[in-house]
Amino acid sequence: MEKTEKSGSVSGRKIPPNFLPNLIAILLYIAAGLKLAEFLQGGVRSNPHFYLAEILFELILASALLSGFARSLTIRFTGLVFLVFLGVTIDRALHGRHSCGCFGPVKVNPWITSLLDTSIIISILIYVKMPYVRAPIRQGMTSFAVLLTVVLIGTGVAMNYFRPAHLLANGRLIGGHGPIVCNPPSWYGKKLPLMRFIKAAGPLHSGKWLIVMYYHQCPDCQAEIRLIERHLQRRVEKRRPLPDVALVQIPPFGRLPKNVPTQHMHMFQMKSARHWLPPFLPVLIGIQNGVVTRVGTRVPGQWFGFSTPPLTTHAKLSSRPASPATHRKPAPAKSGRSDQAPFAKSRLPLRFDRRDRAT
Repeated sequence: MEKTEKSGSVSGRKIPPNFLPNLIAILLYIAAGLKLAEFLQGGVRSNPHFYLAEILFELILASALLSGFARSLTIRFTGLVFLVFLGVTIDRALHGRHSCGCFGPVKVNPWITSLLDTSIIISILIYVKMPYVRAPIRQGMTSFAVLLTVVLIGTGVAMNYFRPAHLLANGRLIGGHGPIVCNPPSWYGKKLPLMRFIKAAGPLHSGKWLIVMYYHQCPDCQAEIRLIERHLQRRVEKRRPLPDVALVQIPPFGRLPKNVPTQHMHMFQMKSARHWLPPFLPVLIGIQNGVVTRVGTRVPGQWFGFSTPPLTTHAKLSSRPASPATHRKPAPAKSGRSDQAPFAKSRLPLRFDRRDRAT
């Protein structure tokens, strides 16, 4: 059968001239939309500016493909882009990544994505040989401008609506509907602002607690939980009273690895799936009857301890993660005990007296 150049039909079957560009445009819109959702929820913690630039680039390219603007140049440029995508996915696959990261929070095996990129590149190589690909550069310019304007305005509105919120020390939440930014060191001496965001937080309002604010995939959080569990286990072996420890998980939720035991701790979660952005993780908070008595983070080689010192003797921590070099050596107590210091050097379990026992 004859090949019709105007319609691009092959073997009597008509192929729409914009079929492949529209298909690629839809794929790019989906990928950019998923990445934008992850970005607005605060799920991107490394190189956020590069991540946002990648989203905008995919939105612009998709708009150009969908509008038919400079079809010949755009489709060829798209082929080069997917060639770069192919190289990145193969590199991630060879390094054993479980997801290519092309679709934001949706996990896709890099080998599957590399096959998809390869098929798109081959389709583009076939498509550019079609006669109807050669179109004037100005064709579709108006549609491209209108479509891109709508897409960028919609992206701007979404980013404004999901801008970060800030949790103040008095418990007020101000800002947008995006991730929640907090500064735990500013909570010292005040009612714990997290209370109303924690599911079933009733037991935390009374007694003495050590609260560990953690993310299940955070290596430092896992290491600190293991350390706390070891101290609790030693107390069990010596038949000593156990202090109350609350593990408060922040989104995205998930299970801790099997090598991180938590059998002697109380498990809590945040009420909503909004992401939290503390200045450091894990966040270690000592509270007494709901009032914050000290705040810290994991310091390798040092032990935070279970005891809660009086409010008048506690030094506030800076908003940055603490390091061994920045800590002052605690002055020796008259009684010879050092468990009243915010951080003690010994990794041995600290001794409780009667007034320090959890109620």
